[in-house]
Amino acid sequence: MPPVEHSVAFGRAQVAQPRRKKDDDEDVEDLRFTFERTSAKDGQDATPYWQQGNESFDRTLPTAERNALKQHPKVLQELERFWTVYRKDASGRISKQEYLNAHSKFAQVLIPDISVEDALQSGEEDWIEDAEGSETMSKQQLFRCLFELADLYTTRIDGDAYALWLSRLFKRVTVSLSRAPNGAVVETPPEAPSPQRLQELHNFREGRRNG
Repeated sequence: MPPVEHSVAFGRAQVAQPRRKKDDDEDVEDLRFTFERTSAKDGQDATPYWQQGNESFDRTLPTAERNALKQHPKVLQELERFWTVYRKDASGRISKQEYLNAHSKFAQVLIPDISVEDALQSGEEDWIEDAEGSETMSKQQLFRCLFELADLYTTRIDGDAYALWLSRLFKRVTVSLSRAPNGAVVETPPEAPSPQRLQELHNFREGRRNG
């Protein structure tokens, strides 16, 4: 019988369907974002993640086409996946603290060397914009802010690319739990960023502060 696997999102367990364990010689899913992939040509990482955002996006892509991506079936499926792991209040809305808890997980993945102070400040600032002045956040507001992340950082403008990015983000903020043959629960955390990536991020942030 295949081992039952779970995931822990934002510190809480979520049951998943039983999944067959991969053999040693079988390909393992690559959860790296584009900026973490190594170029076969020069052996260096691809364009850093924060530099992938297209500042002219709003001007180059028609509004109707962009809005259509929000209703792409695969994108909606990934957004629903996020929604299921957020803790909601009695009215089905997300509290500010719950939002900040998840925000900190995203920050640790997207900017691995971000300081605690910067992460907290970023979360507070993003909450003001994402919650639109409300004390709690609706499902629609959460979908919008998550879509905007994919909107900014994917390198291809289509529903499949957005859905893939959201799927990778979700898996990067979860911890995989599986049961070994002896019954013990094995925890597999997301892979830590490489020293090269951390140094590059450190240099970038120092350059911004000193610029």
